[in-house]
Amino acid sequence: MNGNREGEGFRAEVQADNRHLVLLSTWSALGWRAAIFDASANAEIVSEFVDNADDGMRRAEELARAIMRPLPALDWQPTPRGGV
Repeated sequence: MNGNREGEGFRAEVQADNRHLVLLSTWSALGWRAAIFDASANAEIVSEFVDNADDGMRRAEELARAIMRPLPALDWQPTPRGGV
């Protein structure tokens, strides 16, 4: 057991050009994942497994840059205990 709980990790939100993206680096039962959620459309855009939280934040940022250019500065915050 690694001590992580489902949904724990980090998130950053960015709004520009009528889009509201939520970038995630979170722990799931299967391991760490990077994900992009489009809050405007209430849908996950992309999700992939990564090695750790730092890789998740880095990968989520790379994926977001492919969706939104220019990508504003991100402010990563810990997710609430037990979920996003």
